[in-house]
Amino acid sequence: CPDHVEEIRSAMERCMRDRASWDMELPFRTARGKPIWARLTGQPIVEDGRVTGIRGIFQDLTSQHAYQERLHQSYQTQAGLNRLLEISISADDEAELLTQSLQAILNVQFANHKQMAAAFLTDSVTGDLVMLAHINLSPELKELCQRVPCGKCLCGRAAQTGAIQFASCIDHRHEIRFKNMKPHGHYNVPIKMEDEVLGVLAFYVDEGTKRS
Repeated sequence: CPDHVEEIRSAMERCMRDRASWDMELPFRTARGKPIWARLTGQPIVEDGRVTGIRGIFQDLTSQHAYQERLHQSYQTQAGLNRLLEISISADDEAELLTQSLQAILNVQFANHKQMAAAFLTDSVTGDLVMLAHINLSPELKELCQRVPCGKCLCGRAAQTGAIQFASCIDHRHEIRFKNMKPHGHYNVPIKMEDEVLGVLAFYVDEGTKRS
């Protein structure tokens, strides 16, 4: 892999010069562009007191890394659920509950993305989404998104369909806009009880993010 050519070359040079073995795990891409993880080990071959070659082993660790990632995500999810349970017991009102819940989810699921989110509850009379909590939203967003009609923009679509709305960029569904809005993507998640949509959680992600 071009990203690691110098690192591997340096290890080989040290092996030939100093008889230094190496053991490293690196990400690679196959000839077809598939990402993999591999372990590379190397030991000097010594004959008559001098290094005549290198004995190397290439081991595919992709499945092990995938398993470790699943374990890590499972741990994060459980930690997040435990935190949400703690919040639901201790919060004094809806706004506090939603704000703390948003932060807990950001910390677990969106730690590597924008720390921006909003929580809406459905107005039982009009069907509009009313923002009750938010984290790090711009003044423009707080004003424009204070009340979102059902079916409008990504949050409204999530409320209308009862399905998660994902966007990797500001696309045609992002109907609520303002001048100089910074590029971003979205996860808009409906809060449901059986078939009834009680509200929507909106999380901001970096532009170009792929849906997980």
